[in-house]
Amino acid sequence: MKLPIFFIKRPVFATIINILIVIIGLLAFKNISLREYPDITTPQITIRIPYPNASAEVVESEIAFTAENELAGINGLTKIKSSSTYGEAKISLKFSEEVEFSKALSDVREKVATIRSMLPKDIKEPQIYENNDDDEAFYYISITNPNKSSEELIHFAFLNIQNNLIGIPGVADAQIWGASYSMQITLNRNKLYLYKINVSDVIDKLKLYATNLPAGKINDSIPITLDISCLNEQDFSNIVIKNQGSTNITLKDIADIKLKGKEDFRIRINGKPGIMIAVKKTINSNPLKVSEQLTKKLEKISQTLPADYAITSEYDKSDFIRFSLNNVKNSIIEAVILVVLIIFLFLRNIRAALIPLITIPVCLAGCVAILDMFGFSLNTLTLLAMVLSIGLVVDDAIVILENIYKYIEMGKSPLQAAKDGSKEIGFAVVAMTFTLSSVFIPLAFMKGSIGKLFIEFAVALAGSVVISGIVALTLSPMLAAKILKPGNLDILPKIDILIYQIETKYQTLLSKILPKKILLSTTLALLIVGSAIIYNFIPKEMAPKEDRGIVGIFVQKLSGISLNEFDDYSIRVERASDSISEINKKVAFISQHGSQIINVLNDWSKRKRSAKEVKEEYQEKVKLIPSVQTSVWSEDSNLPGMESDNRGEINFIVKTTLSYRELIKTLDDMVNTLKKNPLFKEVTHNLELNNMGYDLRFDKYKFSQLNILPQHISDLLAVSFDDKYVQNFLKDGISYNVNLSSNYKPKNINEIYIFNNNIPVSLGGFSELKLSAKANELRHHNQMRAAKINIELKPEVNFDQAYKEINNFIHNINEPGIIIDLGEKLEKFRHTYLQMLFLIALAVFFIYAVLAIQFESFIDPLIIIFTIPLGCFGALLFTKLSGNSINIFSQIGIITLIGLISKHGIMIVEFANNIVKERNASCMDAVIEASKLRLRPIMMTTFAMVFGSVPLILSLGAGAETRNAIGYVLVGGLTVGTIFTLIIIPFMYIVLKSLNKKT
Repeated sequence: MKLPIFFIKRPVFATIINILIVIIGLLAFKNISLREYPDITTPQITIRIPYPNASAEVVESEIAFTAENELAGINGLTKIKSSSTYGEAKISLKFSEEVEFSKALSDVREKVATIRSMLPKDIKEPQIYENNDDDEAFYYISITNPNKSSEELIHFAFLNIQNNLIGIPGVADAQIWGASYSMQITLNRNKLYLYKINVSDVIDKLKLYATNLPAGKINDSIPITLDISCLNEQDFSNIVIKNQGSTNITLKDIADIKLKGKEDFRIRINGKPGIMIAVKKTINSNPLKVSEQLTKKLEKISQTLPADYAITSEYDKSDFIRFSLNNVKNSIIEAVILVVLIIFLFLRNIRAALIPLITIPVCLAGCVAILDMFGFSLNTLTLLAMVLSIGLVVDDAIVILENIYKYIEMGKSPLQAAKDGSKEIGFAVVAMTFTLSSVFIPLAFMKGSIGKLFIEFAVALAGSVVISGIVALTLSPMLAAKILKPGNLDILPKIDILIYQIETKYQTLLSKILPKKILLSTTLALLIVGSAIIYNFIPKEMAPKEDRGIVGIFVQKLSGISLNEFDDYSIRVERASDSISEINKKVAFISQHGSQIINVLNDWSKRKRSAKEVKEEYQEKVKLIPSVQTSVWSEDSNLPGMESDNRGEINFIVKTTLSYRELIKTLDDMVNTLKKNPLFKEVTHNLELNNMGYDLRFDKYKFSQLNILPQHISDLLAVSFDDKYVQNFLKDGISYNVNLSSNYKPKNINEIYIFNNNIPVSLGGFSELKLSAKANELRHHNQMRAAKINIELKPEVNFDQAYKEINNFIHNINEPGIIIDLGEKLEKFRHTYLQMLFLIALAVFFIYAVLAIQFESFIDPLIIIFTIPLGCFGALLFTKLSGNSINIFSQIGIITLIGLISKHGIMIVEFANNIVKERNASCMDAVIEASKLRLRPIMMTTFAMVFGSVPLILSLGAGAETRNAIGYVLVGGLTVGTIFTLIIIPFMYIVLKSLNKKT
């Protein structure tokens, strides 16, 4: 090849090209975004429709069904789910990836505006949320003051903290959580009776004073506003509810009006009352920079706070990203040191070792430039690709350099050696570059969120390989000609002797073993069969479970007890973790729906046990607390597109066209059957119909004789037994709820009166209140009633074992009106598993196709392809011995390995072909000599790539699990694969070349 000679003669040209690559890379580094994972924007939108005081059944019938039917017609919608709970409907919409997010959002807003008129008038304004991986809060702040109530803290945060945080570049929102103020209007039952006032009359009057109204302009320029809104207790007190003769009955005459805190939600920070601020970042902002600015802002705010106020960062998700990326950066540095050390030991020359060292920053800079050019980011996966590329980028330089060095050892000048060595090996370098790059082409065809996830990894690694090839053909030969000196430069002669002895013994071994066709054929067959056997025994899952430093527990709300009584149970669960030393902070959220207790663990370097071990201990402790149902979880993956479910490792969805009563019978039967399976530790479903509730049933004839609307009865009952939200009011510009309640809680409906044309009528006269079992939450999946069955696996059970069992179980279900869908995790596992197997096969085909074009032969690529099963055997063996699983990370490692291990075959086959062509030697003699000549560069490149991957295996702390998964595949595949390649490839060369001659 003449290209390297061209650049040897033009050193300035070669130098400028590579300097430009570095400069462009540095400019790109300043602009490129930083994330934990690549940006995957699958359009997902959530709609919340509050319906105060409505039961789950009413929310389902009045809101969920109506809204779903209208929303289902939106173009591109692939999945629609809803959850109907007390006082709220939550509808989740998922769109196909081809749909533009802005178009989907616009369509949803139009539909919601249309739906609004179809829904009950008492609903609060529907809220539409955009869902993406950046939509969740990433930075959590607590505010405490032992002398202030929750509502006072909330108000203080709105006035003094929120705007300071939102003003930080990169912050999208700062949500304040806690029990806030409400204007509590407590109606006096006796006064209402005395003045013959209905609850609905009070509500109608209050709503008149809910907003300000426009009132035109003066002289067409000065606007007038009709300010009738109420701002304080006095304003509400003076509202006239009824005119009785010459007397005005005001609200203060029939009610007690007080500004106070709501009691339906509580937060404790490390056991003490407080509030939380959840900070969200904008989609494209750098989480590390935003986190640093937030921390600095909190320091400034804390210096200006009044006495006894404390503001603290409780949890920062960017800590995991920071630790993980720092670990990857350290792995890059360690890989560089180890690779340079390997080169030095093999070539025994400091100058020679400098040449590959110079190529590394050039290739890394080029990789960053390519990522920025494609609009990609620096993230865990692209940085992992850079760690792997350390061994790859020096690989081409090593091959060129080693061949040049061979000619210097023969006595030629560095200049002549650079020309002869690079010309001889140039084709092999081009072949290896194209081959390794072609491996990643199939990843471009991988669809879905996982495909989007790994395209950046593929581009980073393929880009590094291409840049490496360019540097090897331009910079490395020129540097060799300029830097290397003639003569014996060895400083470690014993290594030279050792390498010579290895080469000689290797040549002798090949001469003896290659004629033994049965032995080598049997060995190859055993390796392939052994790979299949090992593969079946390795656990399989979507992604390795990470230790992200969070362990939480959900406590199910006990039916029929007050929030105060339930909180007593929550406190016991909260305190159960006090003796666990790994827990650093804890935050508890308590509401009518249950309590969620979040435990933030110590830094990874400051604890010996993993989050999983802490979770198991916590689980055992809470089992000792009677009467509570709990679910302990740990956040173990932040992989975009992966479903997060705290209530079971895997689940599937049971849908029906029947009633929930019939559905729960089916669910109970399924759970009882699954519990008998020895693979499953715990099996539950999430449909509960045993919460205590009441149904008010009218005598239709008697009710029709009255001048009363059903809505009037609804208002009366809501106020009699609970708080009813009426409207909002402003306090210092902050909006809070106005709630209506009664000073008397009736024992039965006979004590509840409503006025019909000023005549009191007891509800007991025309209706009957019956005790019934109610649902806490009613779910729909694609417009069908649905529930989930959650399954927790025993520790020794593999994910794929469970998948097979569940799949068999589902296929045996044949009940009328019942449809079963795989849960998102199971569905993604099935889809990704099959897709990855197809992509690995496609990668092998691409390698074969590229090599066939380069060698202009169908046989030579086939010989090289036999390196792949040898490498896969080592990869699977190391994965099994290390206790790791087959997952998307290890499978990406296998695709990378396919390209790496095939390089060895390329070097042997290409040199053997040259020897046959130039000397007319036999296939046996040619391949033995080629194998001996290529042994040193094969050993060097293997050691370089293995030691470049060793930091991934040794990695600890945040994100270590994913790095370990790829590391074991590459180290095992390259180590074991190379050993067998050095024997099997020469053998296959002889066998296939001989067959080719015969045919």
